Amino acid sequence: MVRLNQSVLISLLFVCLLSSAAIIPALKDRETACIALGDCPGENPPAAASTTPAPSLSIAPPATATPEPSATAQSIPIVKGYVAFGDSYAAGIGTGTTETGGCRKGSYSYPRQLAAMALGDIDFQNLPCSGAIVGEVLQGGKKSQIDAWTNPSNADIATLSIGGNDIGFYPILTACVLRVGQSFAGDCDTAIQSAYDKINGRDLFNDIASALNQMIDKSGRDDFKVYMTGYPAFFNVDTKTCDYSTFYYWQPGHHSFHHLGNWAYLYQSLRLQINNLVIALNTMLSQVADSVNAQYPSQRVWFIDPNPAYDGHRFCETDAGTEVTEPDASRADTWLFLSGWGDNDLPGTESSQDADNQQLNAISAGNDTDIGNAASLPDPSTCSAANAAAGDNDWYDLMACEAAIAVANMTTGNYSGPSYAQEVFQQDQAAIAAGNFSAVEVDWYVPTSSAKTFHPRTLGQQAYKIAIMNVW
Repeated sequence: MVRLNQSVLISLLFVCLLSSAAIIPALKDRETACIALGDCPGENPPAAASTTPAPSLSIAPPATATPEPSATAQSIPIVKGYVAFGDSYAAGIGTGTTETGGCRKGSYSYPRQLAAMALGDIDFQNLPCSGAIVGEVLQGGKKSQIDAWTNPSNADIATLSIGGNDIGFYPILTACVLRVGQSFAGDCDTAIQSAYDKINGRDLFNDIASALNQMIDKSGRDDFKVYMTGYPAFFNVDTKTCDYSTFYYWQPGHHSFHHLGNWAYLYQSLRLQINNLVIALNTMLSQVADSVNAQYPSQRVWFIDPNPAYDGHRFCETDAGTEVTEPDASRADTWLFLSGWGDNDLPGTESSQDADNQQLNAISAGNDTDIGNAASLPDPSTCSAANAAAGDNDWYDLMACEAAIAVANMTTGNYSGPSYAQEVFQQDQAAIAAGNFSAVEVDWYVPTSSAKTFHPRTLGQQAYKIAIMNVW
């Protein structure tokens, strides 16, 4: 049995804040009793929010996986170098072995997979950072990725994933789906409308266009190409089983009936609403690429849409005619993480085992570098303002702050949703004190395991790589 020193035990007290599958037996008992008595409360699906219109997206049935282009059957454009820019979708958070601090880069991100295609040694500069916004890509900006790019004439191509944090992916997901902060998680309709305001405005459009122009100018090469990627829609919207599923951070699960209060059930209307927002962002990104290309004699920017490859690989899918009951961490064919879920395997690798080993090693060694900043929670009364003042968009920092607020049992307004954070926290503390680490899924306490939620797993990252290879 692994023995942990006192400092590690203190660190492990934060487990509950990173675990997304704590079980409250009392709730299950109430549900079972309700079914037996035939007296279950009902709840009607909420109406979709009134937002700026966006294209409807009805996800197709699972498609046959797109075969990976053969490296010997095409010209690989990476000869001297490759530079990658962007946010956590390019950093590959959660894939294989991942940095638990800093930019949280995963070992199986699509930039790493692309760089591995090069025939020989190259100048590979992997600059994406989790939480990055376009202002942190632009020259002269805080943490500028373009300023950090050295030897630009070596780069044959660049990739860029940006925009998700700018429109507030995390605030949207916690308000609409995860409810990490419970009553402080925000209002779903408000978060979505704010995102549409940014998409339909000119500031974000112009900033991303400027970033692309700066890359092209800094390269100084006429043959330099940029591949800008979009984002996958998260849900299949045609299934109905997910109408009874919740990804509520403190107790995700599938219910036999709709419990009263805001459990953030994955109703079809909500899934469609969120998917439409992602597609609207992708449409804007594609228009940015067209705008930049119009300034040059030949095409310099390619927009890469990952969505065709993701058909059949989202949340709430259908397998062999049977609708998936979410949350289903065991379904390797889902290409997106939820907090605490394992990775899936890239063919020829053990990417999922790499991730598991990293967390088990952190537990056994008690290595604070692996554990990250898990020794204590942020101050619930000041962390939101501190994150905002620092311009901190790192999903872990945002989630930790919300978790601290939820554990402190702070409430606002007429909150009617579930409030199990404090109870989960206390149960996990007791389990840790008793040495019953399996009761709290201790391998989930590494910060990356929480913040990787709704990001591509390794096979999802491979889909990005293949989509880029198909057009280069």
